[in-house]
Amino acid sequence: MHTGNNKISGLTLIEKVIDFVLLTPNPSDWTFEKQNNNPPRLIRLHQIDFLSNLFFSSNEFSDNVKSNVKSIISGEFIMKRQIDIYRNTLLKMDEVIKKKYPGDKRNIWTIDEIQYNYFRLFEYKLELTKLKKFNSGIIEISYPYLYSVTVANKISEKINSKSIDLFLGEIINPENKIYQKDKLNEKNKVLNVDLDEVDFEWM
Repeated sequence: MHTGNNKISGLTLIEKVIDFVLLTPNPSDWTFEKQNNNPPRLIRLHQIDFLSNLFFSSNEFSDNVKSNVKSIISGEFIMKRQIDIYRNTLLKMDEVIKKKYPGDKRNIWTIDEIQYNYFRLFEYKLELTKLKKFNSGIIEISYPYLYSVTVANKISEKINSKSIDLFLGEIINPENKIYQKDKLNEKNKVLNVDLDEVDFEWM
């Protein structure tokens, strides 16, 4: 479920993880210690850690933030849950499949099948995000080079990942709990940090 800037949903966590992974592709760097001298990455990692505690129980996650990031990417946390919590999500998955393949029928889903679909679509959203950000590193550019930027941006603007976002968000947060950021800030102000400002100061 996609929400406004003041609302926190399962998709918020997904997007935070993707943002961090694109900045920090090496898993060995997914620790507070490794990012201690890099404020933009460190803040993002703290945000992921905070949001993880909102959406996951203690038996689904660990105190190791690197392991938790890996679990969000792979869907390992799904394997620690009861399949019943995904009842509504599975009905939607059946509906999508039946529209395309009306002759096929699936009576029973298993938890590892949910995990597989989650992981595949997480990877796909990661690739889509890369495409959307293809020109994001360009701050200034002269006229002769604007053509490639314009053409690429025109294509990127047409990318619609709504169906993927809804699915990934529901897998993280099957109860579709929505949190108000300003309320959460009373406990931890890390979500209220202006990342654009932090990134700009770090450049």
